[in-house]
Amino acid sequence: MSENKKIALFMPSLYGGGAERMMVNLANEFSRREISVDLVLAKKEGKYLSEVEEGVNIVDLNAGRILLSLFPLIFYLRKNSPDTLIASMEHTTIIAVLAKFLSFSRTKIIARVANTLSCSLQGTKRHKRYIRKYGAYIFYRLVDELVANSEGSADDLSRTLNIDRGGIKVIHNPTVTDGIFERAKESIGHPWLKDKEEPVIISAGRLHDQKDFSTLIKAFVSRRRKEPLKLIIFGEGEKRVELQALAEELGVMKSVSLPGFMDDIHAYLSRADLFVLSSRWEGLPNVLIEAMALGVPVISTDCPSGPREILEGGKYGELVPVGDHKAMADAIAKVLRDKPDTGEASEHAKRTFSARRSADLYLELIR
Repeated sequence: MSENKKIALFMPSLYGGGAERMMVNLANEFSRREISVDLVLAKKEGKYLSEVEEGVNIVDLNAGRILLSLFPLIFYLRKNSPDTLIASMEHTTIIAVLAKFLSFSRTKIIARVANTLSCSLQGTKRHKRYIRKYGAYIFYRLVDELVANSEGSADDLSRTLNIDRGGIKVIHNPTVTDGIFERAKESIGHPWLKDKEEPVIISAGRLHDQKDFSTLIKAFVSRRRKEPLKLIIFGEGEKRVELQALAEELGVMKSVSLPGFMDDIHAYLSRADLFVLSSRWEGLPNVLIEAMALGVPVISTDCPSGPREILEGGKYGELVPVGDHKAMADAIAKVLRDKPDTGEASEHAKRTFSARRSADLYLELIR
């Protein structure tokens, strides 16, 4: 790729979760290849700012909200004329497309879809669902390239918005970086992992209906009655009180830990006996990939979309039906009993979901 090419990646901020971290990983990987890269933020703030490497130029549009970033983005495009702008998330894509046309820019717009759209629409109010769906319907047709992060999310996007499936590229998340292995070696403070007396199961994610941690807690209780176990769920959200009440009702408060959100759980994850993803839906769950790469045995619900694709139909980990705590409990028992060799799964994750591979595929689109 020509050294004169410039790539911009556009996000509201670097708060949030997987989408923000993946864009940082991608920007860093471009920079390492000596490509000129701007990380354009509606507001320069968020926990992932510290992970942006020196070679990445951060552009602060200084807009309080993504909607207010339209005119600053127009000015940025006129002044800097990046060859390509990659936008992740629906509202960010809308602003990017409007800014391109209003600035009369020749910048190529790539929209990145990071979730299973039909499922994420289900949890919203009717009027918001209508606005999101038809906003996506219009603006995803106006981008130069449309990218989904899994085959399942691409299929769903095609069905939901009646978009030609052949026009949607699939590029997996740039999840696996050298950094996760470095961070996995760091010291930890949680006593259950520091001085392990019982097998420890870990899960992580926003405490929200999507992640369905109540099913995981019920499955854990079923196994806890038969063997000593501990469960740690990292994350924060509106379901905290409900999950704590469920653990108390089922008599496992002393064996379930909800330590809240942590910037980095790789050191904890690497010391777990098992990682479980209990989600009702996903796009391409990064934490499942990270657990595999770190050599941790994994169990996941067979939810749309991503886990079946990541685990290759169960080759690299156990798949269980969504919302079935009995099947999940049986899978937990099987994995803890059999202690499967995770070497092949780890190599698969490193190879298939690396930041290097993802960057290669984006660069093919940009050329």
